[in-house]
Amino acid sequence: MPLAKALNRITAAPAQVLNLDAAGRVAVGSVADLCVFDRNAHWRVEPRALKSQGHNTPFLGYELPARVRATIVSGRVAFEQR
Repeated sequence: MPLAKALNRITAAPAQVLNLDAAGRVAVGSVADLCVFDRNAHWRVEPRALKSQGHNTPFLGYELPARVRATIVSGRVAFEQR
């Protein structure tokens, strides 16, 4: 599935179904909840790299083809990976 279609299915489409006009899109007046990722940053999932207190995931040891660089919740940076 193309990336744009996948992103639409997990962002804009659910917001439309729930009639959330200010969610699921980037626009003035919308909720500023964003995930910024680097699609060229391959990385291996290891417990020390996880930011949550729970370091158990079925993805341990997997190499992933992209990496989250920042998470913005309600317009504020909640996570930033440098």
